[in-house]
Amino acid sequence: MNQKYKLIPKKLELAKGEVQEFCLDENPKANFAEYRKKEKKICVNSKFEILPKKEKIAILYHERGHSNFYLWNFFHELGQFFFSFSWIFILFSILLRLTNQLTNNLIFNIPNLIWIIFFFIGIFLFMGFISTNYLLESIADVYAVSRMRNLILIKCIKRLYEKDAKENKITFWRKYVLHPSPNIREKVMRRVLEW
Repeated sequence: MNQKYKLIPKKLELAKGEVQEFCLDENPKANFAEYRKKEKKICVNSKFEILPKKEKIAILYHERGHSNFYLWNFFHELGQFFFSFSWIFILFSILLRLTNQLTNNLIFNIPNLIWIIFFFIGIFLFMGFISTNYLLESIADVYAVSRMRNLILIKCIKRLYEKDAKENKITFWRKYVLHPSPNIREKVMRRVLEW
């Protein structure tokens, strides 16, 4: 039975009277904080509620960085395209390689170069997927740091990724493929503060 969880509307004053609306997702499996493109809302889970106000503000600015980026949908869809086709090309290259081995002495032998080309196209597309994710996260980080003018966001990210990794189910996939590593993100944020 699928249980429907409520999205509870909330608001938080950010700076100089600026107010950010967001929703608290009662689902215990909800992500810590995310911009949901279908609902066009920033959603958080119950763990967000226990953070100090400055950390909440930093995270909301980061998520707002996603929602305010006009090309977010385009790049997100582009990343999904890269991801889908990368696996198609990689699996097809493996299939070609297996076919090549099975038909090694027959007339229908497929040259090695073809499956290698398909494999590298798949890898190239997968790298495009990772690069697109890194771009979107970096844009959101830059937005948050430029608004806050401090490194509170990276402190939250490092704690989420390192200390609370098991509790928050931070996998290698989420930590290094869907997002840049915390060290890369910190370097970007420090560079923004130097400007």
